[in-house]
Order: sequence, then structure tokens, then C-alpha cells
Amino acid sequence: MRVLVVESAASMAQRLRAILQRRLFAVDVVRDGEAGLERLLGQLYDIAVVEVMLPQRDGFSVVRAAREQGVTTLIIMVTACGGVEDRVRGLQSGADDYLVKPFADDELVARLNALSRRAIHRSRRVVISAGALSVDVSAHTASYAGTVLDLSATEFRLLAFLARNAGVTFSRRQLLTHAWTRAFDGPTNAVDVCVGAVRRKLERAGGGDVIATVHGLGYRIASQAALSAIS
Repeated sequence: MRVLVVESAASMAQRLRAILQRRLFAVDVVRDGEAGLERLLGQLYDIAVVEVMLPQRDGFSVVRAAREQGVTTLIIMVTACGGVEDRVRGLQSGADDYLVKPFADDELVARLNALSRRAIHRSRRVVISAGALSVDVSAHTASYAGTVLDLSATEFRLLAFLARNAGVTFSRRQLLTHAWTRAFDGPTNAVDVCVGAVRRKLERAGGGDVIATVHGLGYRIASQAALSAIS
């Protein structure tokens, strides 16, 4: 299971990472709401643990915005605010569960395991369409005009992120943040190499103009995107 932790307090973030890694979860940690939302929109996670009190964008806003853009990642909100109104607000924002601090390690793991069982049994598929391009986020496949594209994991993440945000131009550094699974400190021409590989595969399917170069800025998909959920 791949888990995103969005937690501003360094000590709590370290604690959550340690708890989850001991249980063999793959864990990414970010420290503010904007970064959390960007990760949810740009990468594929099974579960997200989201603190309510975050800088830049609070947890309620993060969850609401993610749901509005079709993110189906299971989300548990974690906060010291344990009032009924806060719990209701969290669930109404789109969270799947709500855990109040302080909590025992075993309680968090039990709740995550319960959510993971729900994910296994959930049959909902999320598909992003941009013109003739179709990206099935749930199945991790992409096609153009019905032709399946043979993409690597990084190529798929890059294409899925651009498709989800069609019409928006992203710099090479931004694409490195979203398409690579770990922090990447190398040259940004790694993005050019990846985009070139995806373009060649699109060209063979008749979609060589899907990814546009915006000179001096980066890359974008110009076609308007549509997102659908299929049960």
C-alpha cells in the first residue's frame, strides 16, 4: 500500500512515517496543504493521512479540492480538534475516516488496514480523457484513439499528471516533483527525455501533437480534460 502523509509538525510526521514503514507501507511525507494537494492530484496513492491544521491550505480544503477533481484516494483526517462539528466537517469534505489526537499507534494502523480492505473491494475506475487520449488511473493504462500505449511507470505518471491538468503549463522542475516517486536532484533534462519517449509512443498511435512544448516554460496538454468514474 502506498500512503501519503500530509502533516506540518516535524515530530508527528516522523512518527507517522515510522509507524507506517514498520508495517511495510510505502510512505511519502509533505508538510503543507498545497504540497499535499499537488501530490494527491499528480500521483497515485492508496491512502492519504491528512492533518487538519496545515499551512497554506487547511486539511478540509485539501480533501474537498481533491474530491472535486476526481481523486478517489481513501483519506483519513488526523487532528487534535475532536468536536462533533469538526468530525462532521471532515467527513462532509470527502474524508473516509477521522482520527483524533492523541491516538495509539495500533489504532492508526487498524484504521488504515480497514480502509485498505475497503480499497481492495472497491471496483470504481477513474478515467481521464483529453481529446483522443484516455488515461485509466485505476488500471494504470493509457491509450490514444483506442491504441494502448506501452508506458513505463514514470512515463505513465507524467502523462496522467499532464492529462489531469490539461491546459496548464508545467515547468520541468514541477514535472520532476509530480512524476518521479522520490525527490530528484538531477538535471531537469530527465523530463525532456521522458517526454520524448512518451511522444514517440503517442506518434505511433497517431497522437504526436498531444504534448505541446511551451518554449521557455515547459510542457502541457492542450485538449480539455474530462474525468469520469466507472463502477
